[in-house]
Amino acid sequence: NSIVAYLYDHARPGQIPPVAGKGDAARGVKLLADRGCFGCHLTDPNAQRDLTGSYRQFGPNLSGIGSKASRDWIYHWISNPKEWNPDTKMPNLRLSPEDALDIAEYLSTLKAPPAFETTVLPKTDEKVLDQIALYFQMSTRTLFDAKAELAKMDLHGREVYVGKNLIAHYGCYACHAIPGFEDAKPIGTELT
Repeated sequence: NSIVAYLYDHARPGQIPPVAGKGDAARGVKLLADRGCFGCHLTDPNAQRDLTGSYRQFGPNLSGIGSKASRDWIYHWISNPKEWNPDTKMPNLRLSPEDALDIAEYLSTLKAPPAFETTVLPKTDEKVLDQIALYFQMSTRTLFDAKAELAKMDLHGREVYVGKNLIAHYGCYACHAIPGFEDAKPIGTELT
């Protein structure tokens, strides 16, 4: 909950231009195969991970993508991935606007199971949150000063504070572009 609170608090709203018209989803699934998309991606919600926890695919499994991203966002992403993320490994497939719309139309139909939409997140356990917040505060403050600093924060403020520290602790920014961590040092040991 704390990491989610931090991410939502620091999210930068995207400006996704609307895409006019409707694509042909049946043609879109054929285009996915023809363009070689399945060389990097799966669309199987029941795909089994191997012992390393991987699907043995380079890109993410796209099953459920329609519950996470809008058709318009998918269209713009597949039209020019590097425009949205210069560091992405996904190549520009040089899709025509019609092809991109057909693929986006199909991918937007790949919905997550109903439980994804109806799952209620657990309520934050304030006692545990305060213990974690105190742990991070005491890395630079005395117990007295740490408690005083935390007393100034409301629940949301403590969640955001803990979320930021957990992201730093686990090194989430090493794989994900997270606002506030643009200049963070890599988590791995320097090997030169």
